Formats: sequence, C-alpha cells, structure tokens
Amino acid sequence: NTGTGQWQMCAPTAGNSATVTIMGNITQTGGEFSPTGTHNANTAITINHSGNITVTGGNFSISRGSQGGAGSTVWNFMGGTFRLSKATTQNSNPGGAKFIFAKVGASQTLSFSDVTFGSGGFPVEVDSGATLHMGTSILQGDGSFNLKAGGTLVTAHQEGMNGSIANTGSKTFDNASSFGFNGSIAQVTGNLLPDTVNSLILNNSQGITLSKSVVVNGTLEIQNGALSFGNHLFSYGGNASLKYSGSSAQTTTDAEFPPSGGPKNLIIANSRGVMLHASRTVDNLDLTGKLELGANTITASSATNGDNILA
Repeated sequence: NTGTGQWQMCAPTAGNSATVTIMGNITQTGGEFSPTGTHNANTAITINHSGNITVTGGNFSISRGSQGGAGSTVWNFMGGTFRLSKATTQNSNPGGAKFIFAKVGASQTLSFSDVTFGSGGFPVEVDSGATLHMGTSILQGDGSFNLKAGGTLVTAHQEGMNGSIANTGSKTFDNASSFGFNGSIAQVTGNLLPDTVNSLILNNSQGITLSKSVVVNGTLEIQNGALSFGNHLFSYGGNASLKYSGSSAQTTTDAEFPPSGGPKNLIIANSRGVMLHASRTVDNLDLTGKLELGANTITASSATNGDNILA
C-alpha cells in the first residue's frame, strides 16, 4: 500500500530496456502500483513474474506511461492466480503494453470483482500452451484480449465467451486455440467462439449449447454434462478425437458420437467406465479407462490397452 504515492518499478531512458524478475507474490491493498510511468520513447520493459497477485484496493496498472507511443511493457505471468477486486486498472500504452498468462502446461486463474476499468483497460494475452480459467468474471474496459494458437480459455459464465470477454477493445481468438466450459448452471458457448477451434472441453452437468456452428480439429473432451447443438452444426475435423474423461460413469450419445461423420480417434480416459450406446467404427482407440460394449461393437484399425473393453 503506497498511500497517496505511486510505485513504478522502472523507468528506462529513451531507447533502452529494463527487465524485472519477481519470484514471489504481490499483495496490494491500496495506493498505486505499475511497472512503469515513463513517457520515454522506444523503451522495452519486461516483467517476469513467478508468484501470485492479489489486489484488494488502489490502482494496479500494466503501464502508467505512454512510452512515447513506440515502446512496450510485457508482463509475463507464470504464477497461478491473479485476483483483482475493489480496485482500478488502466493502461497508458494501449498499443504496446500487455499482461500475458504464460504458465505453459498448467492452469492459471483470473478473477475480477468490483473493478473499475479506466482508460486503456487491462490488456490480456493467453500464451500458447497456457490455460486461463476465468470463472464467472468479466473482462471489461477498452483493453485488448488475445487468445493465441495453442492457448486455452475456460469460462463458467452462463453466456460463455461473450459473457467473460466483454471488453470493447480488440478481441482475437485463434482458430488453433481451445475453449472450456465449467459452469454450475446451463451455458451457451457464445458467438465469440470461432467457427473452427482446436478443442472443446465440457465440464458442466447442466449442459452446454452451441451459439453457432463449429468444427473441432483437435479434441472434444467430455468430463461432465452434454453438448447440445440447438439449430447449429457440430463437425469433426479429419484427425479429430472424442475423449471421455469423467469421474463418474458416462454413456455415449448420437450427438457427440454420430453413426457417420464422427471422430477419427476415440479416447476412453474414465476409470469408472463409458457405456457405448450403439455400434461404432473409429481409426484409433485409446483405452486408459474402461469401455463397456453391452450388445454393441466397436471397430478400430488400432487399439491401445484393448484389455479394458468389457462386453
């Protein structure tokens, strides 16, 4: 808490750069905190941060200086959780400053509560290999949002991606990115979902409904609940997979596992078992969990852990 003062971590001279490494957590209860307040042109500032961030008051901003309109401030966040509540955030360098969720191979959480988004907003980028969980939080303000190829965005908002990503600045969702839905009430995907995605991850017992037609080129993963199409089309790309990974028993349906046009690969990763509702054919079958056939058959060109098939 800086009181009435400001703490700006660095201020390189024009044409120079600065790198700050933070190994621990940041806790802010008031005052004003930012990487920089410099207006010096062509400055490059990098923050590499491995801890968590908890802000419960004051002003937390990615940049409080214009950097001459030709500089950059990049905050590489490798921590687990960023919580911003009862606080203000702004950005004086909207063309060159961004906050990157960059913890590759692990989940990160972003939450907003009673936040005032000032000029420039809070510019967010989800890096390739990172997974950002937003819960029911809403990104607002006129900052940007960028979900890069290989990145994953997970929302619990009932309006899906439109509910979570409500900023008025630019919104970019790469067609090779993935999207998860883990709400506690029924959700729609939202029209911000691209026409083509890498993967969809469903974890909502109340179900998820498409807001538009979509092609999955990677994996449709069902952890809990079901996908409803509404009046839209769902399609698999040529090398796509269907994965069941629930923690309780699951049963396949025609919706996600149709008799034709289905997935190339079937992955059973549910130790509680998956019941096949009708006979099906796939190219590749991966059975780390149990597949129960009943009176049906599964035909595959290749299979892994075939002993997990139960007639």
